Amino acid sequence: MGNYIDADDVEERMGTPTYYNLMSKVSRDEVATAIANIISRAEAKVDMYIARSWEVPVPESGVVQEWAFRIVEYEMYKKAMGNDVPLKYKTSYEEVIKELKEAGAAIITIPDATRKTHGISLDVKSERALFTKRNFYGRDYYL
Repeated sequence: MGNYIDADDVEERMGTPTYYNLMSKVSRDEVATAIANIISRAEAKVDMYIARSWEVPVPESGVVQEWAFRIVEYEMYKKAMGNDVPLKYKTSYEEVIKELKEAGAAIITIPDATRKTHGISLDVKSERALFTKRNFYGRDYYL
């Protein structure tokens, strides 16, 4: 089972006939392994894009599940049809990648996800200077 979706979710969403038709190049015994690998790669791709701004894995939500599912769907069509993926699924995949880039840049907010705090500046106030010209430059400083 993945962090966001599992094989049962994919089969339910696609419908059993479509699911197995797309996996027809894989032997019946290897379908579970093949779909688990596709799901794992899709979830890794989601995490890869969003990890720039969010702690991963993010909590399961409809948005994240949709991203993972649409990547899985594209990958299944690609595996079955090579580069002849129907335009509908190719466009859907491209839209997901665009949304993931925006989520990675924190333009899109992910529900209940923890935002990374790197790059935040602190303003420390003090009566005494932290650095003098001498200790900042490491030598006597003359203008």
